[in-house]
Amino acid sequence: MKEMADVNRDKYYTAWLEIQDLIGPASHWPKKIRKLFWTKNVKHFDRLLISAFAYNNGLCVEALLDWVNLYGLCRDASGVKEIKSLYEAYEKGIYYNLYAYNLHNKRYENLDGSRHIFRGEKDEGENNRGDGSLWK
Repeated sequence: MKEMADVNRDKYYTAWLEIQDLIGPASHWPKKIRKLFWTKNVKHFDRLLISAFAYNNGLCVEALLDWVNLYGLCRDASGVKEIKSLYEAYEKGIYYNLYAYNLHNKRYENLDGSRHIFRGEKDEGENNRGDGSLWK
């Protein structure tokens, strides 16, 4: 029985390291997202948060679904299907006004890559794409 636990632990560890290799170290992730990646049976809103963060940081849907299935983030196939459908929508440009922290740019961004402006925050003239161009 102990050998089986060691095998599962090795699978979790390998998959977790693979995700971090693809998008960045978990120590730089928002704490809520890090916690959600280690939560079983996440609900709809948490699946939105996880998928938006993963998509915004370039994690491919296959790698995310491997983790979801390995760790048991979703209770059943409908949750897995939802994550896959969300990625398909994001790829088509349907972003549902979602935003997530982008590890590379060190800021919150809408899923289209533009800087997310929080309510009450002024846009200081930076174009929303953050690429230095003059086009807004």
